[in-house]
Amino acid sequence: MLVHVCRPSGALSDLPGVPTTSVVGYDVPSLRDCLGGGELECYYFAMSSPQRENAAERPTRREDLNKSLVEQAFQDVFAFDAFDETVIARYFSRRYVQTTDGRTLDFSGFVAHVRELKRRVKNVKITFELLVAEGANVVSIHRGEAEKIAGGRVTIRVFALFVIDDGKIVICDELAHLEQGAAEDRNLPSRLGNSVKDY
Repeated sequence: MLVHVCRPSGALSDLPGVPTTSVVGYDVPSLRDCLGGGELECYYFAMSSPQRENAAERPTRREDLNKSLVEQAFQDVFAFDAFDETVIARYFSRRYVQTTDGRTLDFSGFVAHVRELKRRVKNVKITFELLVAEGANVVSIHRGEAEKIAGGRVTIRVFALFVIDDGKIVICDELAHLEQGAAEDRNLPSRLGNSVKDY
């Protein structure tokens, strides 16, 4: 934007108490009256105005709710040691499909996977590094840390895309990287229990 700057001319501008005034779109004669008459030195210079946030770029309430749903699902389903299928069904649709490192599980397979995790690890801590929502999609970078019941620790970093429909998670497509743990822990993000064939 263009800024209009006026001040008393000559030595008056150097005297204490005589203001230098910056105005935008101000009427110069009126400004002269306010300063008690006399000559004014006036300048124009360009000044960048702060960018206004586009309303279309702001997250909607629905997108905020979708992010909260994913966060809460991880806390309630994975961060508690007890297995509870009703808690899983609270956040994950019966139509849920999860693909982890190319391996696909349906809702029943996912339930078996969570049950197996409860048998293998405890004191799970989930930390979200990034959580971004756009429409029904939520993208997450998160890290899961846990104690193995057989001894030792495991840490897995996950890049995931979630799709939300009717207030529940219907799709998860993720890639997982084992940061800490044994070689057999690599399939932990998709490992199944004995009730479902594990391969």
